[in-house]
Amino acid sequence: MLEFNTSLLREKFSILDSDPESDEERAIIALSNRITVDLTYGQDKKHNESFVIRTQNMHSCVRMAARLLKSHKTGGPILNRQRP
Repeated sequence: MLEFNTSLLREKFSILDSDPESDEERAIIALSNRITVDLTYGQDKKHNESFVIRTQNMHSCVRMAARLLKSHKTGGPILNRQRP
């Protein structure tokens, strides 16, 4: 069984439009979910790959992380793969 440890973070941040010609400040509030996936491989488990997945919905974030883990388990390291 593959050991997997991560956290799903919900983020909320503001993007301010500071127009020097206008007195009013307009803000856009952005919501997102973020999960960090650390994958190790090799005999000594010293090689690793880190991926950050950002989505709008929580279930999309977890589903993408699951697909990434499945691909890593069946095909090995993701960044060092040869393209067909």
